[in-house]
Amino acid sequence: MLKKVYIIIITSIVLYGCSDSNQMKTLGENEYYIGERLASVSADADSTFWIGGESGKIWHVDGNKVSAYITGTDRIYKIATRPNASGDTTCWLGGRNSGFQKWRLHKGKMQHEQTYGILFKDKEYSAYDFAITPSGIFVATSQGLYLQRNDNSFSLLYPALDSPTAKAGMPHIIYNLCPYQQNYLFAASIDGLLRIDLKSGKILRLHKGEKVQYVTVYGDEVCSLSGKRIYIEDASGKSIKTIDLPFIPRFYYRVGKVHYILRSHSMVISEDLKHFITIPLRRDFPKGCHNILLPDHRSETSIFITDNAFWRIPFHSGYFNNKGIVVSACC
Repeated sequence: MLKKVYIIIITSIVLYGCSDSNQMKTLGENEYYIGERLASVSADADSTFWIGGESGKIWHVDGNKVSAYITGTDRIYKIATRPNASGDTTCWLGGRNSGFQKWRLHKGKMQHEQTYGILFKDKEYSAYDFAITPSGIFVATSQGLYLQRNDNSFSLLYPALDSPTAKAGMPHIIYNLCPYQQNYLFAASIDGLLRIDLKSGKILRLHKGEKVQYVTVYGDEVCSLSGKRIYIEDASGKSIKTIDLPFIPRFYYRVGKVHYILRSHSMVISEDLKHFITIPLRRDFPKGCHNILLPDHRSETSIFITDNAFWRIPFHSGYFNNKGIVVSACC
């Protein structure tokens, strides 16, 4: 069901007195308030993006135009769409305790077509992320890495078929996925970083025994988070740089030469990963999803999901020139 969404846009302004010693920092964000609990943001192929809700509602955002649709499922971790031959839109959704799903968007309404079952759990599992490739759709689940092939089959790729996950339904969390050019797909997992060769299908495990909670790729660099560390490596796993932090990072993101490291209640920003600025967040953000921050190159902003609003953060905010964007208020 399509609903009109009215958005209140709030420009973030931090006021302080005449004394510079009390200066505070902000990300310079514009806030688009939706008023319902949000869970994730996903980029679409046409440079628009989708927001997933905590209770199954999804929003399509194209510039300042926002359209809402109801699925009636649980938390939405990831969304992707493709036009189909009939002129409608095929929608892929990853949900909490509701699996990897295929929907059809027809005349402004969402119509469920299929939920893919897995070993032991059938359709009652979480699909945290997925990646669409020429080989099929790779799906990161609470029970391992699955592949929806082009013949519509859905099968376990990792761990192996003789593992406790495959034989007894033991959880094996794959947190998120990130493609590396056309060659590989990287997967952050509860036991190491997986590198899937998209041509041969061979899987290599790096950082064995470590919980790798997030992975992303920038150019030729594979960046992953494990404990209080950021690993920056090449595709073979050779170390380029390791950053030890005094806190556990939840998310890592890069725009140009600026690094963004998300903490529980603040954003840490750096140009060299040696000197840092910490900016408190005035809203909480979804803690249970890894798809919460992405670039929107059309508007030259980053889209960041908070609990009930999304922010547009400018690419070029001059954090290191003026110590944050502030407006002086002197009476």
